[in-house]
Amino acid sequence: MRRKILVVGSNPFHRHTLVERLSFSGYDVSQTSRGREALDLLRRERPQLLILQYPMALARGSTLVNVMKADPSIAKTPILNLTPDDSEEARERAKEAGVDSYIPLPVTPARVLEEVRRLIGHAFED
Repeated sequence: MRRKILVVGSNPFHRHTLVERLSFSGYDVSQTSRGREALDLLRRERPQLLILQYPMALARGSTLVNVMKADPSIAKTPILNLTPDDSEEARERAKEAGVDSYIPLPVTPARVLEEVRRLIGHAFED
């Protein structure tokens, strides 16, 4: 069975590039640009990994990560955050929120794939 990944990001070009690379590598990939739709997909599809391009706001003061970590049905889904903010403060906020891995942009697709494999393994379950 193929491992599932949900990619969430507002930039369609970057999202599409990442989805193509992951799909080509054998992963079953869903995508969205909307935080609320991402929550629905997380609950319905139960992906093994969430790749979040930048922090996604759901409502004032509420991010996708905060809402996700408060929901026991999806709280343990690993999160890989891709973001242009490489500050120590941003890294610390992400860690405190429950992000499992943090990669500053720009990044190569090969580096993202390496991190995906580290977090959830290869595309096909053993």
